[in-house]
Amino acid sequence: MALNCVWMVVFDREIMEAALAVLFSMCVTLYICMFISYRKLDQSVQVLEKQSRFSDVWLTRMLVQNGLGIYATWCTVATHLNLAFVLVYRSAHDISNQDACTIALGILSAIIVLFIVTDWFFLDRFSRYTFTPYLVLVVAFAGSLSKNYEEGARNTTFTIVLLAVSGFATVVKFILLDYRHCRRTEGGVRISDESIVKV
Repeated sequence: MALNCVWMVVFDREIMEAALAVLFSMCVTLYICMFISYRKLDQSVQVLEKQSRFSDVWLTRMLVQNGLGIYATWCTVATHLNLAFVLVYRSAHDISNQDACTIALGILSAIIVLFIVTDWFFLDRFSRYTFTPYLVLVVAFAGSLSKNYEEGARNTTFTIVLLAVSGFATVVKFILLDYRHCRRTEGGVRISDESIVKV
């Protein structure tokens, strides 16, 4: 929250480099918070199950972890938007707005691919029920298209592709969530070690 307040001040004063650094710091702290939440729930889920505190498990998954997922994803998208601002207005090189946006979208694309792969195949044990990042990406790219659509423009095409990928990934995420919840869990709470990499 403190970093968010700092970002609003420095962005309002158009200190773009500082705003970018603050946004990046926000992303890092949110990722750390998500990691801690995932780890602690994984460590305590057996105890909670024995105590029949299933509501605590699901409230943590649905509210805490998905809430952090929304915030972290918005901050990640905003960080790359801020990066484009810095490249256009503060870079020593003469970078056009189109090129800056392409660079930002390219980096964001790599992060999205990395996130999808790790979420589906390596971190499923922890992040199986965190689906909001996918929804945020769909909303973000759809909003970008609605405001900045330009037929035939490079970044418009790039954004359409990212929107399609995000939409497809969202559908696959829900299919995997349903399948793995029904087939790979014990009582819908404990996720086995084997489910980390198996589909």
